[in-house]
Amino acid sequence: EDHFDNPALDTSKWGHTMGIYTIQDSNLILGGNGRGGEVRGYKGSNPFAMKYGYIEIRAKFGGAGSNKGFVNQLWLIHRQDEFEIDITETPTGPIDTSNSFYGINKINSSYHYYNYSGYRTKQYNTGIDLSKDYHIYAAEWTKDYIRYLFDNKEYYRVTSSDVAISNLDMYIILGLCAKCKDEEAAGCWYSQ
Repeated sequence: EDHFDNPALDTSKWGHTMGIYTIQDSNLILGGNGRGGEVRGYKGSNPFAMKYGYIEIRAKFGGAGSNKGFVNQLWLIHRQDEFEIDITETPTGPIDTSNSFYGINKINSSYHYYNYSGYRTKQYNTGIDLSKDYHIYAAEWTKDYIRYLFDNKEYYRVTSSDVAISNLDMYIILGLCAKCKDEEAAGCWYSQ
């Protein structure tokens, strides 16, 4: 648990950083000046990891009215990148009612692993501008299911009858993807 009460990252929990981040008034702020930022829940060989459990973040995402090309992210990922639980990937840009990836009103959630024998995804249109206020983004991960929640309401569930659920420790990534290579966010990288 981290409430970001100190002006510096707690290095017993957060180790790897990229891009720009600051802490102000108990808020972790990622990115700035057109650049992204990322913090990961591991340091060296001692990951701040979890196997099963509940994770949530209370966040206000940047991005309404801004150009396409930034993605607000909260993930759990295995150390060797074998499994990934994307709790939210929320793109910047204006509110979008189409089926495209973009729109500050959309939460893109997924569960996948890198041999691609299993991939499940859900785009949830909240109907509101996620940059206007703080909201709770969460996931509950058990051996039988992964449950995705927005403001304490379930909007998606992946079960072990659908796909194999990971039983490996995963660490947390909070990020703001700074640029996307094409209009549909086929690949992202972080500005340094």
